[in-house]
Amino acid sequence: MAYRSVRRPVSSTVPRKRTDRYTFVHRYAAWVTNGAATSGIGPGPARAAAPTEKGARQVEAILDATVQSIASRGYAATSLARIAEEAGTTKRMVLYYFESREHLFSELVLRIVGQMVAQSRADFDAAADPAEGVRVSLRHAWERVTGDPVLVRAYFAVLGEAGADPVLRELLDHVRAANLEVVALHIERAKERGIEPPLAPEILSLLMFAGFRGLLLEFYDRGQTPELEQAVALFEQTVGAAFAPR
Repeated sequence: MAYRSVRRPVSSTVPRKRTDRYTFVHRYAAWVTNGAATSGIGPGPARAAAPTEKGARQVEAILDATVQSIASRGYAATSLARIAEEAGTTKRMVLYYFESREHLFSELVLRIVGQMVAQSRADFDAAADPAEGVRVSLRHAWERVTGDPVLVRAYFAVLGEAGADPVLRELLDHVRAANLEVVALHIERAKERGIEPPLAPEILSLLMFAGFRGLLLEFYDRGQTPELEQAVALFEQTVGAAFAPR
């Protein structure tokens, strides 16, 4: 995936407080829908010119190395020097594309969350009815996440260290907010089709997020087992039923 560098203060790479219910999810979904899935451009001010093909590959290597290092060493021990070594480049080159360690992490989160939000929306919109849309969205999200065990390890490594790092905590809060808000958006769209879920949007959103993360923790701890696969299927069916006509 091609990428354009972002030369701005790290604070601007992290979304600010929402001004309305769907600001965060719209920001990320619009980012991906408008071309970031292929260009790698995040939301924000105008960017520098796109790097060469070699530069784009190098940025991908840096992002992949970041995930690998977090998964194996943890967030606190993942320095720019370690990332550079893992990516086969220099710390100076990492700083050419990402002005700080925090900037690199926030841009990585931006990309991952943006892709997942956009795909969830696309799955829901392409389905014949809201219940099917939710089931397909959950199934595809599960397959994408568990298809990259390194990413799963990195996520739980970061989750375990977030209590001692405010910046990291804020990034994780935005991951949580994106997941909750995309579910809330699905609920809103279901209501537009005359379907009223039996739970309040805030409760149903939290139930879906917490349930998915709990199943993911089981995958992280024990891997994919027949019991887990059955539990995931039951979770999809149960949540989908909340979006079915009554």
